[in-house]
Amino acid sequence: MEEGRGDVHYLSSVFLPEDEVCLHLFDGPSSAAVGRAAARVGLSIERVIEALVEERNREEGGDMR
Repeated sequence: MEEGRGDVHYLSSVFLPEDEVCLHLFDGPSSAAVGRAAARVGLSIERVIEALVEERNREEGGDMR
């Protein structure tokens, strides 16, 4: 099955100014698909790695301020 362009979705970014790093979070079927999508929109990327995100409800103590 060929991965279509609509299979990768941008979720968010985190900028770490002290480290001069910007992390982009995407949802997609594979690292290769995310890498191709990032290249298509002109993002300069060093690597694509899998990340796991835990969503916590603030009412349940998930607010980490």
